[in-house]
Amino acid sequence: MSLKVKAVVAFACTVIFLGQAAFSQDSNLQGSAGNPLQGNAGSTMLFGGVKHEAKLPALNRSLKPGNQFKYDTFNNDKALQGKVDSSRLEAKVNFEEQKWYRIPAWLAGNVWHHDQQTDYYYKDMSSGREDRRVQTSTSIGEETHGWEQDARGDFWAYDDRPFTKQLDRGDRYEYTHEKFRETLNLSADRFIERSIAVHTIVDKGSNTIQRSYQTEQILTTVPLASGQVRTDYSAKIFDMDGTALSLTKFYVISNRLKPFINIYIWKEINWRDKFIEWLEARGMADRIPKE
Repeated sequence: MSLKVKAVVAFACTVIFLGQAAFSQDSNLQGSAGNPLQGNAGSTMLFGGVKHEAKLPALNRSLKPGNQFKYDTFNNDKALQGKVDSSRLEAKVNFEEQKWYRIPAWLAGNVWHHDQQTDYYYKDMSSGREDRRVQTSTSIGEETHGWEQDARGDFWAYDDRPFTKQLDRGDRYEYTHEKFRETLNLSADRFIERSIAVHTIVDKGSNTIQRSYQTEQILTTVPLASGQVRTDYSAKIFDMDGTALSLTKFYVISNRLKPFINIYIWKEINWRDKFIEWLEARGMADRIPKE
C-alpha cells in the first residue's frame, strides 16, 4: 500500500468516486481518452487483456440496509480485530502472512504530489448511458510509494489489507473496508494494480445501515518524465448483491517532491526488521539489505 501523507480529494469516499482503478494509456489499445475497449459479459477491457469483473460475490446479508451496523461482519464474516477510532479500524498485523510487493524504481519516492484530476468517462451500467465529457477539478494529495529497498536495488511496498477506514460525515459514518489487492503488471514502463473494497454508510444516531456497496479498483501508473507519473483510475461500482452499477474513470499527474527513503519505524513497528524476516522466510537471503 502507499502511505498517505496528505490527501484532500474533491469527492473522495463519496458515491461519485467510490474507489480507484486504472485505464490503460496505450494508444493502440485504448483509442481516445474515455473510449474503453469492451470485453465479454459487459466487462471493460484494460491494458494487456485486464478487465473488470462482470459481477462480484454478494456481501454478507448483515450489511443490508436497515440492519444495525457491526463492523466485524465485513469480509464475509471474517471478523476484524481492533479498536474503533475516528480514522481507522486497525486489524491486528499477522506477520506470518504479511504481504510485501515490488514496485518499479521510477515510482519509488517519499512524497508524490498532485493538485488536480481529470475525469473523462462515466457509464451507468443498468441504462448503458455514457458521459464522455472531460472535466478537470482541484484534487490535492500526497503519497509515499515504496517502503524498503533490497540488496538488488529493487523497491518494495507493504500491503496491510484487510483494514477498515471510518469517515465522519456529520450525521453518518462511511466505512470503507479494503479487502484485497494484487499486482497485475510490473514492467519498465507500466504498473497495474487491482483491489476490492466494501463500503457501508451508517446513520450516526441510530447505527442503522443506510447503504452497502462494493468497488473494484484497477490503477495503471506510467512514467511521463523523470520524477513525474500519470495514474489512471477505473472504478467499477457494484451493489451488495454483486451487480454492476456504474463505471468511472479519471487520471492524475503526480510529481515526486522527495526521493525514496527506507521506512524503518512506523506506528512503533520496525518495518525494516519485518522486511528482512519476510525475505529470510521465503528463501530470498540474497535480497536482504546489507546496512
